[in-house]
Amino acid sequence: MYGGMVSLGVLLGCRSVLCSDERFPVVLKAHKGRKLLEQLFQEKLKEHSRLDSAEKTRHVVFSRDVDARLNEILDLCIRDFVLPWYRQLVPDHQCFCMLLRSEMWRVLRNIKERCHKMDDVKLLTDHMVRRLQSHLRAARLASGRSGEKRPFP
Repeated sequence: MYGGMVSLGVLLGCRSVLCSDERFPVVLKAHKGRKLLEQLFQEKLKEHSRLDSAEKTRHVVFSRDVDARLNEILDLCIRDFVLPWYRQLVPDHQCFCMLLRSEMWRVLRNIKERCHKMDDVKLLTDHMVRRLQSHLRAARLASGRSGEKRPFP
């Protein structure tokens, strides 16, 4: 009985240590492109510092609610997909996240501007119809080539 309790305690202790959210200190790895990466990082930081404060904080692209949700999604993407591997490359994570977030907002603004310039009536009535027609033609030709019997002719 005591052996079972000890082994259970050891297992639970190992689980709590492995699943804890505490991060170990990150040791930056030396790599070939480190100097180039630091130069690019410093240039972007200087470029960002030249912007006025109104341009830095201007995030209302769609609406306040949509922008807030987009900001949450961007934060989660940066946290889950970028920082795990990028954390070992640069020493200043907060500054990098700020620069990356501002670039992502710039991309979102550009996408919105391009969507406003697009002729959606022509897209839906001309381009999409042609694409769908060519897709259906290709599917029909592909299904006609195979010698298999189709359950629904």
